[in-house]
Amino acid sequence: MPSLDLNGSSPVARKMLDSMPISCTPAKYLVQTPACDILQVWRLKDHVDSLTLVDIPPNYMDEEEGQDPCLEQNTVDIDIYKVDLHGQRLELMKGLPDYALFLSFNASMCLPVKDFDRLKPNSTYITDDCPEYVNFMNYNKREASIWSMAEQNISKFVDVSVLYP
Repeated sequence: MPSLDLNGSSPVARKMLDSMPISCTPAKYLVQTPACDILQVWRLKDHVDSLTLVDIPPNYMDEEEGQDPCLEQNTVDIDIYKVDLHGQRLELMKGLPDYALFLSFNASMCLPVKDFDRLKPNSTYITDDCPEYVNFMNYNKREASIWSMAEQNISKFVDVSVLYP
């Protein structure tokens, strides 16, 4: 895992960890906790055909070049690792009982639930994060869900499909 030192006249790339566990190409996020710990969060996704039909405009095929409007991208697992820079390793964590994580396309963050009484502790709030899916698949269903770290399951918010432009 590399880091980029922006101090000085030119950036310097440094290796932070020598090796990491092998996985099935999850999306990876670096998140700093309010206690200044660095977390690496791995999000595994799967593409499934939705049984829900969406209302698409007549010129859909011209705009989307044959993309499948019933294809959904769903999170199937989230793993959280604490980055141990001194030991040069990742430590798998069972959960974050005092925090809520947010994972999305533009930014990720970790907030203390004691400061935000409506957030669920030990939960990860997630939205779509794939640039191709967010920017080009205009009529596909969107993912907006909460991952429970304790129960290892996901619950979806209401349908948040994008409105037609």
